Amino acid sequence: MTETNILFADSINFHKKNFKSLFLFIKKNKIKNYFDENHRTLKCSFGNYKEIPRKAENQYNEIANLSKNQLFQLKINNLNIYNFYESEILSAVMTMAEWHDAPVPDSCHEIFNKLYNLNKEALLKNIAITLFWIKYWEQYLSDHPETTHCCVFSGSLIYAKTLIVLAKQKNITPLVFEHFFTGNHYYCENRTSGIANNSLIKSNSYYEQLPNPKSLDTKDYQISKKDMYTIIKKMRNRNVVQPKKDKADSIKTEEKSTVVILGQVLNDFALLEGGSPKSSIIFYKELITKLLSESEYNIIFKSHPFEKKKQNLKDQ
Repeated sequence: MTETNILFADSINFHKKNFKSLFLFIKKNKIKNYFDENHRTLKCSFGNYKEIPRKAENQYNEIANLSKNQLFQLKINNLNIYNFYESEILSAVMTMAEWHDAPVPDSCHEIFNKLYNLNKEALLKNIAITLFWIKYWEQYLSDHPETTHCCVFSGSLIYAKTLIVLAKQKNITPLVFEHFFTGNHYYCENRTSGIANNSLIKSNSYYEQLPNPKSLDTKDYQISKKDMYTIIKKMRNRNVVQPKKDKADSIKTEEKSTVVILGQVLNDFALLEGGSPKSSIIFYKELITKLLSESEYNIIFKSHPFEKKKQNLKDQ
């Protein structure tokens, strides 16, 4: 029987504070594990590569003179390169004014054309970074044949997407993690795609694969369900700190009814993954315009508390 040996794609997301129970489990069962600590800056760039890193210069030079069609159809080892970088580059350009005037196009080809026309340099850099990560992980996994599992966070960034696909090709089990809204729980799913808006727990087939799905009707399940309600009631979101009630600002709305619009981080992967990418800015513009023209409601827009803290918004 093969001994379990877990590769963590980074230590940026994977540490005891974020995944306490995971690392307690690993320690208790004496499971071998190791971290890839290389290229931390690339892992934190979120598509915003101001200068092409020296380590990706060769890849950049290889594609710099390719035609638009050649870039879109670019493949390596039958892997469609576009699928790896779409979400990450959109998370970068979605913060730019030129993407705030019209909805995100419906098809991959139309999105690519818009990127090529408006953000060609950023596009070339993201493609080069994708090629770099494919080459890097291919060599890395070959140098670590003992690896049985790999863990990535979210699965939306280029370094994570390339790793889980290449791991699967080598019969390494990819596990994608994401925080749950309670603050102390998390998703952990065996998959080769990003988890945002696309968790397996929404599928009936997921429950049918459980060891004993009939147990969902048992007394133990009802007790667990009650416990979960208590957990949700006491939830503590990692990114959102609610103000104390006695310090919250009061809003005078006079006699008019009020509409409150709860904003999402404009380039959150929840908007960019799991289907056709969406622009929150366009939606808010259309909604507010319609409310102003067709109603007399007071309008309150509540931005997301993480809007100014998210890593790929800090330089905008």
